[in-house]
Amino acid sequence: MSLTAHPAVLDAAHRALRDYGPLTAGSPALGGATPISKALEAGLGEALRTEHVALFPTGWAAGFGTIRALMHRRDHILLDKLSHDSLRQGAAAGGATVEFFRHLDNDAVRRHLAGIRASDTTNAVLVVTEGVFSMDSDTPHLADLLGVCREYGAHLMVDVAHDFGAMGEHGGGQPEVHGILGEVDFVVGAFSKTPGDQRELRRLAEAGNSDATEQLAELTAE
Repeated sequence: MSLTAHPAVLDAAHRALRDYGPLTAGSPALGGATPISKALEAGLGEALRTEHVALFPTGWAAGFGTIRALMHRRDHILLDKLSHDSLRQGAAAGGATVEFFRHLDNDAVRRHLAGIRASDTTNAVLVVTEGVFSMDSDTPHLADLLGVCREYGAHLMVDVAHDFGAMGEHGGGQPEVHGILGEVDFVVGAFSKTPGDQRELRRLAEAGNSDATEQLAELTAE
């Protein structure tokens, strides 16, 4: 669509450079945040019904970094066997015990969790799945999966890279479709898939109720 060369996008980029200076794709923990990024975080928080949002440089970094930061040695991670490589790599990097369960099989998740809790009732357990698995175009029964996690004291993480912004009455992805929007413990995603429809990013920016929303909307103008 050649949107990177669209006059409106170029003009917005020039004004962002003038107002905020050159920025890297590094961590906000080191480089700080801008009104634009804070507006996007606020919009995402409202859309996902969550109190805390962290932006990563890429979708891959979000999947990897979230798991790597949360899980450590003596913890346990269960992943759907078709999970994206970023999720797999993040699980492998932290030293936690990693197991894979049969694709979309919540009964298998229950068996894994029962086995873990039979010998470890204290350390953290993270169950990882995706809202929509892109290569197979299928989705787990998220409400049931969340119930299984709650039963065994495990946390649920859902990668919504392929459904957030495209599914659900308000674009909340499969968590909204399954009636658990705001209940999933950790939600990760990317802006290179469904929100690539730039209109969704504009809506999220506007939901942030910030003075920077107008500029962010123009940055994502078609």
